[in-house]
Amino acid sequence: MSASRSWLAFFALVVISLAPGASRAQDTIGFAPPVIEPAPPSGIGAIAVGSAALGLAALNLATLPVCYLDVYPSAAKDGCIIGSLAIAGVGVAVGVPSLVLGLKRRARYRAWRSSHPALGVLEQVGVSAGQNAISVRYLAHF
Repeated sequence: MSASRSWLAFFALVVISLAPGASRAQDTIGFAPPVIEPAPPSGIGAIAVGSAALGLAALNLATLPVCYLDVYPSAAKDGCIIGSLAIAGVGVAVGVPSLVLGLKRRARYRAWRSSHPALGVLEQVGVSAGQNAISVRYLAHF
């Protein structure tokens, strides 16, 4: 028990004595780690959500004439129309703001990428290693 306490005390003494020296050495060299500005959100997710919601709304509006077929009883026609219009309204209410937000984010991201060309290239290149293989990828935008 006393041997483990002595090792613990020795380890604590080494850490306490070396930590201030390491920070002072960094100050004397004048080296500061580079600050990399993180990339803003690309906006692709919001554009995808907005497009899907607007597509759902358009699909409901396109199939609205089906509610007027003679297949449905007159009482069910009102429910079909109200349901189709409600789903289309929710799709528009979700899709338009999401699409606007996504397009604004995308414009901000493109401006950031043009002002940081090296980081934009590094974002497009990737290397991954598996157990038996290494892969390199390059992502191109069009």
